[in-house]
Amino acid sequence: MNAPNLMLHCGANAVERDALSGVVIPKATQSYKPLPYCDFVDMVQDQLQDFGFRFDGEAHGLMKDGSKYFGIANLVNGAANDQHALVVGLRSSLDKSIAPSIAFGSQVFVCDNLAFTGEVTISRKQTRFIGNDIRPLIYDAVANVTQMRKNQDRRFEIYQDTKILSNKAGAVICEMYRREIVNTTKLGKVIEEWDNPSHDFGGRTAWRLFNATTEALKGTPVLDMPTRTIKLQTLLDEVTDTPRLLQQAA
Repeated sequence: MNAPNLMLHCGANAVERDALSGVVIPKATQSYKPLPYCDFVDMVQDQLQDFGFRFDGEAHGLMKDGSKYFGIANLVNGAANDQHALVVGLRSSLDKSIAPSIAFGSQVFVCDNLAFTGEVTISRKQTRFIGNDIRPLIYDAVANVTQMRKNQDRRFEIYQDTKILSNKAGAVICEMYRREIVNTTKLGKVIEEWDNPSHDFGGRTAWRLFNATTEALKGTPVLDMPTRTIKLQTLLDEVTDTPRLLQQAA
């Protein structure tokens, strides 16, 4: 499986995972103990393996000064889906601007689009106790990964089965702007992809609108993708009544 598409901020570089161990870690203080990026990734990977998931394709990025880290990995557990993969996104920093965070989402194969469903902040502050606290916090964050995958598969089935009339699509796209999912420069691209998709997503359904939007969001820095795409799936879940249908299937 190919590595996920990692859209980096200006001033950031794509790096191999081995490079994370070479980042200089600030000196710890009484109130602050920075968590090395390499340890964070290893801990998340280990906990996911305990639930039967392994990394299959990963990408990592660092700000040039090493102050911020971003990473994405595809997750597999032997139950392959031919349309999309479950992905985990990782974010952290050494300048206290970003708490260690995990986001789960999806990569659609045909277009390599990324979208996130939810994000969990692992530790609001990297205190001197983080070494003791971090592993159970990561465990709690990934404990529902199997159900997340089932929900993702079912969510996309619901999107594919929900037809969207053109006038309703227009209203939903306007709501995307109101909720700051897309800005004015992206609105036209969403409409273009809805009317004339770059890839075959079938008829005029919520699935097509979802992919039209994630296609338009390509190029958005990975730091912003969780926030925007979590809002996108919240909106489309409302449009398709997905929460109720997921609850019925539980």
